[in-house]
Amino acid sequence: MTDRLPRPVITGMGLFHAADGINAELDAQLAERGLLAQADATEALSAYFPKSRLRRLPLYARVGLCAAVSALSDANRFPCPEDTGIVIGTFFGCQKTSFDFMDSILNDGPRLSSPLAFSHAVNNMAAGLLSLLLQAKGPAFTVNDQELSFAGALQIGISLLNNDRCSQVLVGALDEADPRLREVFPALPAVAGGVFLCLERRNQGTTADVLWNPEKPSSPVLLRTSDGARPLPMETPTGSALPPAFGCALALNRMKENADAAGVFQESARSRRSALIRLEKLS
Repeated sequence: MTDRLPRPVITGMGLFHAADGINAELDAQLAERGLLAQADATEALSAYFPKSRLRRLPLYARVGLCAAVSALSDANRFPCPEDTGIVIGTFFGCQKTSFDFMDSILNDGPRLSSPLAFSHAVNNMAAGLLSLLLQAKGPAFTVNDQELSFAGALQIGISLLNNDRCSQVLVGALDEADPRLREVFPALPAVAGGVFLCLERRNQGTTADVLWNPEKPSSPVLLRTSDGARPLPMETPTGSALPPAFGCALALNRMKENADAAGVFQESARSRRSALIRLEKLS
C-alpha cells in the first residue's frame, strides 16, 4: 500500500473586517459565528511591525497585511518561509488611492498629480507591499475577475503548490468601500475587508479546490455533516471579491465543530459564470 501524496490543505485562516457599519448585516453573521470585527488594522499589526513602517501604508494594504499575518499566525508560520507565494483576488482594487489620484489630476492638473497616489492605485499594489513587508520572495499574483476573483486566486495558489513553485502560499480576497464609488454607483453594495488562507501540501487537513460553472446549489454555502447537507445562511452581495472568501471563513469555522466538507458558491453578476469552492477534511 502506497502512502497518499500530499495535497494542498488550508493550514491557517485570517480575517479582517472593520467594525464601521459598512457591512452591518454581514458583520452580524460573522460575529454570530465567532469571527469578530476589528476596529483598527494598525493597532492589530503593532505586535508584528513597528508603527513607523505602517504609517504610510494605505488602509487597503494594512487590512490585507492584517489578514495575511493572522493567517500565518494561525498556521504557526510567522515569520513566513522565504519562498512563500502571495495571490490576491480583488474586484475594484485600492479604491481610495485610485480616487485620490484622479482627484489630484482634476484639482492640480496632470503635471502636478500625486505620484504616491498613482503608485498606490494599481491593483497589484497590495501583493507587492505584502511581499516586501513579509519578506516573501515567492510568486506574487493579483487576480481581477469581478465576483470570481477569489476563486481564481485560490486556483492559482493551488497550482503553484502542485507545481512546486513555492512551499507555502497565501491566498486572499481584498476590497474596500470608498464613498466616492457609491456616489457613482449608488446601488452597488459596500463590502470591505480582507480574508487570507495559508495553504501548504500535507497529508492531513482541509483541502480546497475550485469547480467552474457547476450546477447552482440550493444555498451559497452548504455544509456536509453526519446528518446530510445543511445550508449555512449568508448574504452574497455582488460588486466585491469578498463574499465567497467570507463564506469560506464561515465554513472553516463551522468545520471545526461537526462538518467534514463544505461548498461555497459564487456567481458573476455580469458574465453569469460561476465557481464552487469545495472544502473537505482528509480522513
